[in-house]
Amino acid sequence: MEWDKKYAFFDKFTESGIKVIILAQQEARDFRRKAVEPEHLLLGIIGEKRSDASQVLQSAGLSLKASRNILKKYAPEKDEYTFFERIFPWNVLIPFTEESKSALKGSWRFAQDLDSRVIRPKQILLALLESKHEKISELLEKQGVNVAEIKSSLLKRAN
Repeated sequence: MEWDKKYAFFDKFTESGIKVIILAQQEARDFRRKAVEPEHLLLGIIGEKRSDASQVLQSAGLSLKASRNILKKYAPEKDEYTFFERIFPWNVLIPFTEESKSALKGSWRFAQDLDSRVIRPKQILLALLESKHEKISELLEKQGVNVAEIKSSLLKRAN
Protein backbone atom coordinates (compact mmCIF):
# COMPACT_ATOMS: atom_id res chain seq x y z
CA MET A 1 0.00 0.00 0.00
CA GLU A 2 2.98 2.33 0.48
CA TRP A 3 3.46 2.28 -3.32
CA ASP A 4 -0.09 3.58 -3.84
CA LYS A 5 0.47 6.57 -1.56
CA LYS A 6 3.88 7.39 -2.99
CA TYR A 7 2.86 7.33 -6.65
CA ALA A 8 -0.79 8.44 -6.48
CA PHE A 9 0.31 11.92 -7.55
CA PHE A 10 1.08 10.57 -11.03
CA ASP A 11 -2.63 9.76 -11.51
CA LYS A 12 -3.02 13.46 -12.27
CA PHE A 13 -0.78 13.25 -15.35
CA THR A 14 -2.03 12.81 -18.90
CA GLU A 15 -0.52 10.09 -21.08
CA SER A 16 1.73 12.74 -22.60
CA GLY A 17 2.74 13.93 -19.12
CA ILE A 18 3.63 10.38 -18.10
CA LYS A 19 5.66 10.00 -21.28
CA VAL A 20 7.67 13.09 -20.27
CA ILE A 21 8.44 11.41 -16.93
CA ILE A 22 9.51 8.17 -18.62
CA LEU A 23 11.69 10.05 -21.13
CA ALA A 24 13.21 12.09 -18.27
CA GLN A 25 14.12 8.88 -16.43
CA GLN A 26 15.75 7.55 -19.59
CA GLU A 27 17.70 10.78 -19.99
CA ALA A 28 18.91 10.47 -16.39
CA ARG A 29 20.06 6.91 -17.15
CA ASP A 30 21.77 8.05 -20.34
CA PHE A 31 23.62 10.75 -18.37
CA ARG A 32 24.55 8.11 -15.76
CA ARG A 33 22.63 9.85 -13.00
CA LYS A 34 20.99 8.13 -10.06
CA ALA A 35 18.18 10.68 -9.86
CA VAL A 36 16.03 12.65 -12.29
CA GLU A 37 17.09 16.28 -12.24
CA PRO A 38 15.12 19.25 -13.63
CA GLU A 39 17.17 19.30 -16.83
CA HIS A 40 16.14 15.68 -17.48
CA LEU A 41 12.50 16.75 -17.20
CA LEU A 42 13.18 19.46 -19.78
CA LEU A 43 14.79 16.90 -22.11
CA GLY A 44 11.73 14.68 -21.58
CA ILE A 45 9.45 17.55 -22.59
CA ILE A 46 11.47 18.23 -25.73
CA GLY A 47 11.43 14.51 -26.51
CA GLU A 48 7.64 14.25 -26.26
CA LYS A 49 7.26 15.75 -29.71
CA ARG A 50 3.45 15.50 -29.81
CA SER A 51 3.02 17.87 -26.89
CA ASP A 52 2.29 21.59 -27.16
CA ALA A 53 5.24 22.29 -24.86
CA SER A 54 7.70 20.46 -27.10
CA GLN A 55 6.35 22.18 -30.19
CA VAL A 56 6.67 25.62 -28.56
CA LEU A 57 10.26 24.86 -27.52
CA GLN A 58 11.19 23.53 -30.95
CA SER A 59 9.64 26.53 -32.72
CA ALA A 60 11.73 28.76 -30.41
CA GLY A 61 14.86 26.99 -31.66
CA LEU A 62 15.44 24.46 -28.89
CA SER A 63 16.82 21.15 -30.11
CA LEU A 64 17.05 17.87 -28.21
CA LYS A 65 20.47 17.08 -29.67
CA ALA A 66 21.90 20.53 -28.89
CA SER A 67 20.40 20.42 -25.40
CA ARG A 68 22.02 17.08 -24.68
CA ASN A 69 25.36 18.37 -25.93
CA ILE A 70 25.17 21.41 -23.65
CA LEU A 71 24.39 19.17 -20.65
CA LYS A 72 27.19 16.68 -21.40
CA LYS A 73 29.66 18.85 -19.52
CA TYR A 74 27.75 18.01 -16.32
CA ALA A 75 27.83 14.24 -16.87
CA PRO A 76 30.05 12.33 -14.46
CA GLU A 77 33.27 10.98 -15.91
CA LYS A 78 32.85 7.66 -14.15
CA ASP A 79 29.79 5.46 -14.33
CA GLU A 80 27.81 5.85 -11.10
CA TYR A 81 25.82 2.65 -11.58
CA THR A 82 26.55 -0.69 -10.01
CA PHE A 83 27.23 -3.72 -12.17
CA PHE A 84 23.64 -4.96 -11.63
CA GLU A 85 22.16 -1.58 -12.57
CA ARG A 86 24.16 -1.48 -15.80
CA ILE A 87 23.02 -4.96 -16.82
CA PHE A 88 19.35 -4.54 -15.80
CA PRO A 89 18.65 -0.77 -16.05
CA TRP A 90 14.90 -1.24 -16.48
CA ASN A 91 14.74 -2.77 -12.99
CA VAL A 92 16.08 0.38 -11.41
CA LEU A 93 13.54 2.98 -10.33
CA ILE A 94 15.19 6.34 -10.66
CA PRO A 95 14.03 8.75 -7.94
CA PHE A 96 13.54 12.48 -8.40
CA THR A 97 15.74 15.14 -6.83
CA GLU A 98 14.06 17.60 -4.50
CA GLU A 99 14.22 20.25 -7.25
CA SER A 100 12.47 17.91 -9.68
CA LYS A 101 9.82 17.01 -7.11
CA SER A 102 9.24 20.69 -6.49
CA ALA A 103 8.80 21.34 -10.23
CA LEU A 104 6.36 18.43 -10.53
CA LYS A 105 4.36 19.72 -7.59
CA GLY A 106 4.46 23.19 -9.15
CA SER A 107 3.05 21.74 -12.34
CA TRP A 108 -0.11 20.80 -10.42
CA ARG A 109 -0.45 24.40 -9.28
CA PHE A 110 -0.16 25.57 -12.90
CA ALA A 111 -2.76 22.99 -13.94
CA GLN A 112 -5.16 24.35 -11.34
CA ASP A 113 -4.42 27.96 -12.38
CA LEU A 114 -5.32 26.97 -15.94
CA ASP A 115 -8.56 25.29 -14.76
CA SER A 116 -7.29 21.84 -15.63
CA ARG A 117 -7.75 18.66 -13.64
CA VAL A 118 -4.71 17.02 -15.23
CA ILE A 119 -1.02 17.77 -15.68
CA ARG A 120 0.25 18.10 -19.22
CA PRO A 121 3.81 18.72 -20.41
CA LYS A 122 3.10 22.45 -20.69
CA GLN A 123 2.37 22.69 -16.95
CA ILE A 124 5.60 20.83 -16.20
CA LEU A 125 7.47 23.24 -18.47
CA LEU A 126 5.87 26.30 -16.86
CA ALA A 127 6.93 25.02 -13.43
CA LEU A 128 10.48 24.35 -14.66
CA LEU A 129 10.73 27.85 -16.13
CA GLU A 130 9.47 29.35 -12.88
CA SER A 131 12.12 27.45 -10.88
CA LYS A 132 14.97 29.28 -12.67
CA HIS A 133 17.17 26.19 -12.38
CA GLU A 134 20.78 27.03 -13.31
CA LYS A 135 21.34 24.28 -15.88
CA ILE A 136 17.98 24.91 -17.56
CA SER A 137 18.68 28.65 -17.70
CA GLU A 138 22.06 27.98 -19.29
CA LEU A 139 20.57 25.52 -21.78
CA LEU A 140 17.88 28.00 -22.86
CA GLU A 141 20.28 30.93 -23.00
CA LYS A 142 22.86 29.08 -25.13
CA GLN A 143 20.16 28.23 -27.66
CA GLY A 144 18.79 31.78 -27.74
CA VAL A 145 15.41 30.95 -26.24
CA ASN A 146 13.38 33.81 -24.79
CA VAL A 147 11.70 32.51 -21.62
CA ALA A 148 9.01 35.21 -21.59
CA GLU A 149 7.99 34.31 -25.15
CA ILE A 150 7.85 30.61 -24.26
CA LYS A 151 5.60 31.30 -21.26
CA SER A 152 3.36 33.54 -23.34
CA SER A 153 3.04 30.92 -26.10
CA LEU A 154 2.21 28.20 -23.60
CA LEU A 155 -0.41 30.26 -21.81
CA LYS A 156 -2.12 31.18 -25.11
CA ARG A 157 -2.65 27.53 -25.99
CA ALA A 158 -5.86 25.92 -24.77
CA ASN A 159 -5.88 23.16 -22.17
